[in-house]
Amino acid sequence: MVRLKWQDIRFAARTLVVDAFNAKTASRRTVPICEAALMWLRPYKGREGRIWARTDAYWSKSLHRLHQQVKVRQQPNGLRHSYISYRLTLTGDVNRTALEAGNSPAMIHSHYHALVEDPAMASKWFEVGLEEDGKVVRAIAG
Repeated sequence: MVRLKWQDIRFAARTLVVDAFNAKTASRRTVPICEAALMWLRPYKGREGRIWARTDAYWSKSLHRLHQQVKVRQQPNGLRHSYISYRLTLTGDVNRTALEAGNSPAMIHSHYHALVEDPAMASKWFEVGLEEDGKVVRAIAG
């Protein structure tokens, strides 16, 4: 997140482009963006520069504070691991998920295969968004 720029988000294509410079694996990849994420990002369409303009340390500190406020135990790279687990459940495709995540298929299979058994729960993870009144955040716990 801290390396990405607003220009990396392709709203029309509903994708995020992680170029080789920003990827830890030094390879370019394209990641689909779910509808809920697009909903959160659309108000910022047209912005330029880095998405997270602060330091890596401030990002980590902010996430830590958020976890404390909502009383959820923080996991290193928890959002990434959750994304991969739920995405693999939805697609059922280790190779595709590996490409999107910038990992090898072997890594995806050994670390994420069958962690999420309920496709409905996987779908809900990608639906975090606003209720119709635009005021209430809808989220899942589990």
